[in-house]
Amino acid sequence: SFYIMHKKDGVGCQLKVMPKRYICFLCGMLLLLSGALLADSFPVGDIRVQGLKRASLGAVLNNLPIRIGDTFDENDTPELISALYDTGLFDDIAINRSGNILYIRVVERPGIAEIEIDGPEQAKTALPEVLKAEGIAVGRIFQRTLAERLQDEIQQQYYAIGRYGTKISVEAIELEGRRVKLLITIRESEVAKISAFRLKGNSRFSTEEILDVVESKPTAWYDFFGDDEYSRLKLSADMDAIRKLYFDNGYLDFTLSTVRVSMDPKQESIYIDVEMIEGRRYSIDKTRIGGDIPVPKKELFDLVILKKGEIFSRAAALAAARRMEGRLASAGYAFATVNMVPEPESAKAKVDLNYIVESGRKIYVRRINIKGNTGTSDEVYRREMRQMESAPYDKSKIELSKRRLRRLPYIESAEIDDVRLSGVDDQVDLDVNVAERLSGYYNLGLGLSNAEGAVLSFQINQDNFLGSGNRVGVAFSNSKVNTRYALNFFDPYYTAEGVSRLLAFSYRSVDYDEDDIVAVETDEVRAEFGLGLPITENDTLGLGLTVQSISLDIPESSTGATIVASSDIREFVDREGEDFFNPLILSVGVRFDARDRSLFPTEGARINTNVTLFSPIINDLNYIKFNYDHQHYIPLNEARDYVLFLRGWLSYAKAFGDTNEVPFYDKLYAGGSNSVRGYRNNSLGPRDLNDVPLGGDLRLIGTSELFVPSEWLYDPARLRLGLFADVGNVFDEDDINLGDLRGAYGLHIQWLTAIGGISFSFANNFNDESGDETEGFSFDLGTRF
Repeated sequence: SFYIMHKKDGVGCQLKVMPKRYICFLCGMLLLLSGALLADSFPVGDIRVQGLKRASLGAVLNNLPIRIGDTFDENDTPELISALYDTGLFDDIAINRSGNILYIRVVERPGIAEIEIDGPEQAKTALPEVLKAEGIAVGRIFQRTLAERLQDEIQQQYYAIGRYGTKISVEAIELEGRRVKLLITIRESEVAKISAFRLKGNSRFSTEEILDVVESKPTAWYDFFGDDEYSRLKLSADMDAIRKLYFDNGYLDFTLSTVRVSMDPKQESIYIDVEMIEGRRYSIDKTRIGGDIPVPKKELFDLVILKKGEIFSRAAALAAARRMEGRLASAGYAFATVNMVPEPESAKAKVDLNYIVESGRKIYVRRINIKGNTGTSDEVYRREMRQMESAPYDKSKIELSKRRLRRLPYIESAEIDDVRLSGVDDQVDLDVNVAERLSGYYNLGLGLSNAEGAVLSFQINQDNFLGSGNRVGVAFSNSKVNTRYALNFFDPYYTAEGVSRLLAFSYRSVDYDEDDIVAVETDEVRAEFGLGLPITENDTLGLGLTVQSISLDIPESSTGATIVASSDIREFVDREGEDFFNPLILSVGVRFDARDRSLFPTEGARINTNVTLFSPIINDLNYIKFNYDHQHYIPLNEARDYVLFLRGWLSYAKAFGDTNEVPFYDKLYAGGSNSVRGYRNNSLGPRDLNDVPLGGDLRLIGTSELFVPSEWLYDPARLRLGLFADVGNVFDEDDINLGDLRGAYGLHIQWLTAIGGISFSFANNFNDESGDETEGFSFDLGTRF
């Protein structure tokens, strides 16, 4: 006979001869046992699940390790139960059998009937999306493990922003019908403040110099904009900033040996201790460029700014590598990489710069896809592209195309993405993703003026008329002094080569007597034709021809105004009271535009230079006007949310020949939102005996404005804040005194709304004098930025 004997130290086997009667008894028992085992193994004819209320039958059956027709025995029971428990749907599971039917009885976990968040409003707004992502929502099965994980996750989020004392609890309150109410309670603490940032081991840079590059530091009493709240993410970025400071100044061996953060028992004050080893300062020895170089190597060497003997800077060395990649990309190697590998020699404190070039294959552009143009034809954007289809990939042309797209007045943003093609290693597609904005603006005004009485004005300009890229404008204004009608049409691509065309017509009637300037009425009709000839990608030569017809009339009796001698009206009007002027106006100018975008530029310049010659057809009326307007945008940081805007504007008007003075109706004026803020529109300059502005021959205006971050207030793509200072005035040619320049400083807000641009200015005047028409607040509705 053979049997298994369990031993203390293992399992042993022993063969022993037994009497026949025992052998017969044992055989009988084995037969009975085998029958019982066979009774527990059976083919499954059906599977029935009992107790389901929320979970679906399919969800249960799909997770079972057994199917109808399989053989089931009692050894399969633990695996089946484990599989069902793993679904997280059930609190209790029982397995029974009736014939060849397998019965599974389950008790579902309670469902979430309600979720209540007791905490700050910010948490009530943000948490529902977090809960949904974690699978916690009303109607879902409640799982305590998920709730515990959620509580820990919320706690960690508060730790990350320095709110260490915040108390979090997630409580499941049982309701009738196996339902629960999930109560999430958040008791926020104050953000722990940084009380000290202590440095040890720094001798090359002072503590003040290092603290200048970090944000995790105590706020000085005079710093109203400081942020002394602790954050782990902010501290990690600060450690990178310290490393960058040393690496960019030649300290290749620099290490941060210890960074310790401690907290007071109340969890309100943070103490940061940083120990460092500065090491030696390295200078450049040799520069090598190797690898696969498809362009002249000298062109790549020219892109390396660091020369032999200069202090090593990791930022400058890496910037050279990026410039090399850009040069290779402009030669068609779109995915070329250049790795900068410094090779230091510690004994001499020298470092060799090794640039390893991997150019890859030359890439061609297969197709250009325009996306996001909901109201504009593809051709309007394609004509701005300098990268062509089927041509070699050229990074410089792609960047130029992007800049030209962003300068379109109806574009909010434009990006160009490379799309690699499956199975093709030498071609890419370019996806041009544009976001269009309001393509026009309008001005609507209704007001009351002491000088002009009731004033009604309307102006509408469509920069992208019917999606064609053409600009159409209509304007109307009416008061007791002025009546004006205007219509203009501008086609930026009159020819395929980029020659632009302007057509404009206007009528204006002015009663200067009503404005207390001079006892003269004028009717003016103008027809203008202009061409813009592209010289370079940024320069355009403008040529204009205008025919102007002016009718002047002196009423037989003036109601209050007098003809002012300085206006020299008698030079233009005969003794009988009426005359006509038909001057031929010729203009030539150069427009330069290298801004990175038209809406809220951050870099580049725009310069308009124009000379206008007024030459008569019938009468002897000769004068010339010169205008120079230079605007420059300078980014002050890498994020470009601090931008310095500078503007210089010079205009000059001069009569010549038999004409002694520029006509009063064509003098130069200043004051208002587009010139010197803080002063009423066209109010600066010489005045007549009735203290009414007469205009002048020379206009000088200077503006400096610092644009600052606005994301704390509104979307920075639609709102811009600026701190400005304006100076300027208008002078007669024979009475120029720079001491008479007027000025103002203040806050400027540019806001792009659904109805167009709105500009607000809050100004404080300086160097103003009594009699100046000042205004502390002004706004323009329908402004173009």
